[in-house]
Amino acid sequence: MVLIFTNKSSNIIMKSDTDSLPLNEEHIMNKSVELSNDNDPCIIHNTFCMKKLYPEITEYFDSVCKTGINRILWDEIPIKILGLIDINDINKDIFCVQVS
Repeated sequence: MVLIFTNKSSNIIMKSDTDSLPLNEEHIMNKSVELSNDNDPCIIHNTFCMKKLYPEITEYFDSVCKTGINRILWDEIPIKILGLIDINDINKDIFCVQVS
């Protein structure tokens, strides 16, 4: 599933597969502690944790798409999902996310 992040002018800010979005390091660390009690994961554990977090994002957008909606306003996305995605540098410019 591809997510297209656009601004108010419908210009594309970022386009990414749900399983390659940049993830928030704090959430990766929390997942590592949850899964293996490791607060300093090596790259293998880090990747493992990321693979556990990506489905949460995908499942959310899948559930929205099943309702027939493929464009979601940024402010309508649950904070839990927004918190997983590490795009703070462009966050203020995002208006909506289109799913394709």
